Amino acid sequence: MMSIRPNLFLLLLTLVASPAAGQVSFLQEDFSGPALSNSIWQTYLNDGAASVGTGTLDLSCSYGTFPYIRTVPGLLAVSSDVWFVETRLAFTVPGGCGTKFSARQDPIPNQVVTCGSPPWGAPDVVQVHGNSQYNVLEIRAGSSTINLGAVPPGFHVYRWISNGISIVFSLDGVTMLTAANNGQRPNNVWMGNYCNGSCPNWEYLSIDYLRVGHLDAAVVPAGAGCGGAESPVFVCDPPQIGAPIKFSLTQATPNASGAAYYSTGIPGGVIWLGSGCTLALDLATVAPFAPVVTSPSGAWGLTLFIPWDPNLLGVQAAMQIVLFGTAGPLGFDLSNGLIATVGF
Repeated sequence: MMSIRPNLFLLLLTLVASPAAGQVSFLQEDFSGPALSNSIWQTYLNDGAASVGTGTLDLSCSYGTFPYIRTVPGLLAVSSDVWFVETRLAFTVPGGCGTKFSARQDPIPNQVVTCGSPPWGAPDVVQVHGNSQYNVLEIRAGSSTINLGAVPPGFHVYRWISNGISIVFSLDGVTMLTAANNGQRPNNVWMGNYCNGSCPNWEYLSIDYLRVGHLDAAVVPAGAGCGGAESPVFVCDPPQIGAPIKFSLTQATPNASGAAYYSTGIPGGVIWLGSGCTLALDLATVAPFAPVVTSPSGAWGLTLFIPWDPNLLGVQAAMQIVLFGTAGPLGFDLSNGLIATVGF
């Protein structure tokens, strides 16, 4: 008897999605180099420096410089009030000058302001603003702000999640602020030093990664099933974070047993096995995620719950069911495959 615990989404690997040409509703940037993509970023170094290639983007400057970058206007097109922004930052804050990470719906101006004046407050839907002249690490979510005091040293994860009604901000996984959604969407991102005067101690802003936007959950069938009775049909709900997902199998051999399998590798196409059977899994990364025992009518079902974890957004897997020892043309039943993408 097989003993397989349902553990699919705990074992998946993150799919790093690069934006295609034109508009995208979801952007994941890991700054893996060797240079910033000019299809994503506009760079304004202003005698400062920007380096990538070590897994982070590092903005730095000498006295009197103010480097910053912003997303290309019109690149992001988040069309839903359900969205999230997450980034992992490390930075210093000198006296009188400021570091800023922000996102807003309209394009952010290609300009900086006088030292000590926090820029663009009201239109921003999310914001991290560090300014030691005001002794603040100010966080904005929607129309609300909080002051977290001193800038924590080292890298920290800043996350905003909007469910369409409210925005929840967390720092390193700890909820710090819940605010009303102000109707703004994070279609433009700006980060760097916003001061246009001398900044004697502004040292750096380092960004490990950025994830922003709205990503639809999706399921796409792959290939066809083959079996001893009929052609088994495998379906599931589009996998949404924070929601249950139902799997079901119909038209399979009655009272048969086997397993549902997944692979984190996504084949470029199905493999034809003959007799109308197709394989939709990547054999190098395949593993079982749930036992399957069909009913007298040849059906099976399972419901799992996907945690509300933005780290799962973009995760992709191929899935397929095998029932062993049947009258299928290859000696087993094989369902169609599914390619699932976790989203909202």
